[in-house]
Amino acid sequence: MRKVLTLFIISVLLLFGVTSSFFSYADEDLAKEQVELLYQVDDEDSAQQIAIENDIELLSFSSYGFATYQTNQSKQVEPLIEKGFILNSTSQIVAPPWQQTGDPFLKDQYAIELMGVDMAWTFTEGSADVTIAIIDTGIDTTHEEFVGRLSAISYNSRTKQVGLSHVEDDNGHGTAITGVIGANKDNSKGIAGIVQNSELLVIKANNLDDPNTEVDESKQFSDSAIIEGIHYAVDQGADIINLSLGGANANPLTKSAIDKARSEGVIVVAASGNDGTDQKLYPASFDGVISVGAVDSTSTIWDTEDAGSNYNDKVDLTAPGVSIVTTGLNNTYVTSTGTSLAAPQVTGVIGLMLAYFTEFTDNQIINQLLSTAIDQGDPGYDIYYGYGVVHAYQALQVEEVTITFETYEGTAIEPITVLVNQTFIVDDPVKTGHSFLGWYYDESFEFVFEIGVDTTNVNLTLYAKYQPNLYYVSFFTDGTSAETIQVLYGETFNVPSTELDGHEFEGWYYDIDYQNPYLNEPIFDHTSLYAKFTKSIYTVTYYINNEIDSSIEVSYGDTFDPLIPEGDFAFLGWYLDSSFTQTYEVEPVLNHLNLYARFDDGLYTVVFYDSDLVTIIQQTNVYFGSEVDAPSPPTKASSPSFDYNFESWTEDYNYIEDDTFIYPVFSKIYRPESIYILPGIDTIYESEDWNDGTIHIIDDLLSYEIRGEVNINLPGRYAIFYDIYEGENLLDTKVRMVRVVEQEPKVTITLNPDVTTIERGNQYVDQGATTNLGELTSSGEVNTNQVGVYVITYEVIYGNQTATKSKYVYVIDQNIPLYNHTSYIKKEQEVWFL
Repeated sequence: MRKVLTLFIISVLLLFGVTSSFFSYADEDLAKEQVELLYQVDDEDSAQQIAIENDIELLSFSSYGFATYQTNQSKQVEPLIEKGFILNSTSQIVAPPWQQTGDPFLKDQYAIELMGVDMAWTFTEGSADVTIAIIDTGIDTTHEEFVGRLSAISYNSRTKQVGLSHVEDDNGHGTAITGVIGANKDNSKGIAGIVQNSELLVIKANNLDDPNTEVDESKQFSDSAIIEGIHYAVDQGADIINLSLGGANANPLTKSAIDKARSEGVIVVAASGNDGTDQKLYPASFDGVISVGAVDSTSTIWDTEDAGSNYNDKVDLTAPGVSIVTTGLNNTYVTSTGTSLAAPQVTGVIGLMLAYFTEFTDNQIINQLLSTAIDQGDPGYDIYYGYGVVHAYQALQVEEVTITFETYEGTAIEPITVLVNQTFIVDDPVKTGHSFLGWYYDESFEFVFEIGVDTTNVNLTLYAKYQPNLYYVSFFTDGTSAETIQVLYGETFNVPSTELDGHEFEGWYYDIDYQNPYLNEPIFDHTSLYAKFTKSIYTVTYYINNEIDSSIEVSYGDTFDPLIPEGDFAFLGWYLDSSFTQTYEVEPVLNHLNLYARFDDGLYTVVFYDSDLVTIIQQTNVYFGSEVDAPSPPTKASSPSFDYNFESWTEDYNYIEDDTFIYPVFSKIYRPESIYILPGIDTIYESEDWNDGTIHIIDDLLSYEIRGEVNINLPGRYAIFYDIYEGENLLDTKVRMVRVVEQEPKVTITLNPDVTTIERGNQYVDQGATTNLGELTSSGEVNTNQVGVYVITYEVIYGNQTATKSKYVYVIDQNIPLYNHTSYIKKEQEVWFL
């Protein structure tokens, strides 16, 4: 049936004169007894080891880092693919409707004039230094149009044989593609290819036909042959690779081969596809590949009822691909249509460009090619025409523009001359204390010009934008800390303040020796500043008889020898207050100081203090043996847990014999209601966690300790004691009682042994379940006449507990084994040979 369908498709394509091909990932591929798989490997030993580990046959190893395997067990394919193996898909060429042309001359090649190739030939017809690789079905090696043009190292990537004898075309597609690119010109025969002189490296990738089958296997070729061919072309120094084929499968090994080609400067051209849809085909839709669509003689996109040029956001260019006159097998000429014929038009134009622009990089060639295409369809890029229809003459036209650079005191950059619409590279300018941010079209720095990416077709001045560098200013001080700050190059800043007790801040210095002061200069680099302090000078004032006698100056932290005053009475010493309650002891000076001289004048001082033991509430000077009237007793404020009552004074004041300092004595009344046990869980089940709720206590004069513990694993009553202390004295004890009770037994359900998988129509008897507590009930039933999964649920309600357990019973069809329900989802993937 499949072969009949294929013959039908061929008949339709013959009717419309369309040439196409495809790779097909169909279910049939996986159903075959023998399936080929690809796997990336490092060497042949690794390839052999992989074959052994997976019980598959190693068919071949490619020196380009992949191996081809075969398995005759279709059920192994899906697991192998999950391990990273890739189907070695096949391509099938729909029989090419070559039409013999009766007028095989240059005048029939409308593409030559439409693309301006005839005018481009006035500049160059090609160069022997350019090598073009055509990966296809081979070449008619004796065709008159290829005399002296075919590379002696042409390659059969399927058989891995080198030489022209191994690339003979048994289909015609490769001969047709090669003719568009490089058929000999001016030989008074047939047609003229676009590029002359260049060597044509033919890489044959299709399979050998099996005469015992209805299908022509010469129309098929595998991924492995294409991948092999790309690597071979790169290794042999190809400058361009033409791939007039494609498919829906984005084979990662094909992508890797193309990435290698692009990394080595090889330009890759591929056909976009002949479906007339937005389907993306590969390799055309891989990044880095020039995807080419087809137009007719009016530069209109090719689109018929049954076929047309694929359109999507990966299409880069279009070129003539309708009714193209080219070379055929057996030294003949044919006419054909398809994006297969459009791709080699672009390949030929690139061959001319490489011959003409010998100093251009591959990316410059591609930029020039795209920027000089003739725009069609919507203005600018669109998904049908890409950047437009390729034009050889315009692609060889170059104009130069002058780029000048305004660097704003950065390193000067001389003006340069570059090609119109070509990228260029220039060094970044360097400006002291600044970071370069980029080039801009305008002095207001609104529109970025990206070097190496953006292009211009007019003389241009680019403006350098900078950003001042940020520099750290760090501060070192013996006083209060100052945080490091950031300052822009060339700017000043407000210095932070810093303080040091007993010192005067003099300023910040660049050096720790304080020789070079910082004077608010702009910052040009990372900077460290050091704080300089000098000791404060304090005044010590001497008072005699409550009048200033003299004063001295003392540096912070220094000591001094107080003077000895003269007077009518014996000098008793210096005091810090005029009431003579605080004697002065020699110590370092930390503040301004007033000293009062006391003499023995027969008077004694009696001082009464308030409840804080600091505040003086009465001071009296009396003679020896005198009596003093005490002030009213002071009061003392209550604390959260104590009240205070005045009881007495600490000293007798009825007979004064010396200076006397008297303090109040208070009795303390404890208020036990101020401390209480906080609410908590006082009854728990056995083995449950218990957390102490503690007590409420807020008086800073008190503390507490906890005695006792709760054994959560042993039922009973437990006492927790809270001992309340005032200092080291036990003041009170609070008690909490905790009860541990036995835990209720846990309900368990145990399923009885049972048969849970039965065939439809058989009898099922529930074997039930057992429980350790309570009464067991069950729900659910099994319909043995209906395939499915049934649930029987058992339940026990005991006290506050409810326990359930479920059993699953499977009723299956007796004709289908239980394990035979896994199906593989096979992805329909096609690769068209265009």
